[in-house]
Amino acid sequence: MHSLRKIVSMLITTLLLLGLTFSTHAQQPESGVTVEEQEVENGTVTVQQVVIDQQGWVVIHAQENGAPGPVIGYSQVAQGEHTDVTVEIDERQATDTLHAMLHIDAGEPGVFEFPGADSPLTVNGRVVVEPFQVIGLQEAPAGEETPGADETPEAGETPTEPPAVAPGETPDETPGETPDETPTEMDETPTTAPDETPTEMDETPAMTPDETPEEPAATPEETPDTELPELGGEGPGPWSIILLVLGGLIVLGAIALSVARRRS
Repeated sequence: MHSLRKIVSMLITTLLLLGLTFSTHAQQPESGVTVEEQEVENGTVTVQQVVIDQQGWVVIHAQENGAPGPVIGYSQVAQGEHTDVTVEIDERQATDTLHAMLHIDAGEPGVFEFPGADSPLTVNGRVVVEPFQVIGLQEAPAGEETPGADETPEAGETPTEPPAVAPGETPDETPGETPDETPTEMDETPTTAPDETPTEMDETPAMTPDETPEEPAATPEETPDTELPELGGEGPGPWSIILLVLGGLIVLGAIALSVARRRS
């Protein structure tokens, strides 16, 4: 009889421990991000909700070949739950689809080191990441080169100076020379001016397209290729542990009944 009471006490203790374990697990929400379709405002995007189980980062990746690509912005977050996390991004590298991903802060605290120690956060072997759409995205490089085109007409003021000088010299030479020579010099003056004007104008736009592709071409070269773990999915939950414990309880109960029958 004493042994039966001892077994029952063990069963009750096991059940209490199981309840505490399940309660603790329920109080710690799983790491994740929630982000919605939005516009880029003042060079920033907003992640509506962030849950992270350690010190880390909310990192915005541009899309590349249908998957998260180069990093275009990041913001540090402390352990716990956060709402409306603002992340400043580089709009020049932004794509129509961006990816909000959680990274750990495993290197120097407060310093984003990726590629490096601050790798993507994983839950059950899967990266915590959420894609979202960006609407009304404007291409910054096209707007930045517009002032360069406005400067071209300023350089074109050079050919306007020769006509101003040529008429000034013509009256001085006209009295001393035959009237037939005057129209000859006037004809040469405008002839030279138009020839120089298109030459300089042609050289100016020729430099613009040559320089334009060189700047974007450097962007993908500087971005290191980083292999990210497999995305999405969920692993086994706490129910598998509960089932194992319940199975053990059933076995213990059967042993207790067997011992009780033998003693009776």
